[in-house]
Amino acid sequence: MLLTYRKAAALLAGLLLLAGCDDGGPERARPDPSPRGTVTGAPGSMSSPAAFTEADVAFVDGLLARRRQAVAMATAMRDQARDREVAGLASGVVTVYPGEIERATALLTGWGRRPSGPAGSASAWPSAPAGAELDLRFVSSLLENQRAVQRLASARLAAAGSGTVTQLATTTAGGATAQITGLEATLRRLKGAAG
Repeated sequence: MLLTYRKAAALLAGLLLLAGCDDGGPERARPDPSPRGTVTGAPGSMSSPAAFTEADVAFVDGLLARRRQAVAMATAMRDQARDREVAGLASGVVTVYPGEIERATALLTGWGRRPSGPAGSASAWPSAPAGAELDLRFVSSLLENQRAVQRLASARLAAAGSGTVTQLATTTAGGATAQITGLEATLRRLKGAAG
């Protein structure tokens, strides 16, 4: 069981990295003073960086949608998980991702943009019989969510944009990679226990 707690701790560390808690977070970043192809916003804090691009908007909006989806799944799952590691993972998502949701929303609002997707709700998570099958479904869904986040971050890093969002995308990509590795290991373990 100690190994399970270590894995849960590693996954939670990955969540904290994704939330920007590794080095003071992206809110301390300064915007790139001369990004190409920018749309000007109000100078100042991370919630309203000096300049941004459509690639910045697409990344932050996509990240926001994925984080909302993960929170909706985890909220519905945290009291239903049979496996302790899965329950810990769900609790970690519900604890950490709302801060990322707030930061992404603040960025979009600072740019005069509205999130394009729905806010997400716990009812969006499909019901399944409680137990090992539900644990597997949750971890599989969260893994796909993280892969989508990694693709979003990679696409943003391939485009020009503000330094603030570049730092956020870099942190997000690194955190997603760690999360994917941990979730794949958890999924293998759960499949082995079920088989």
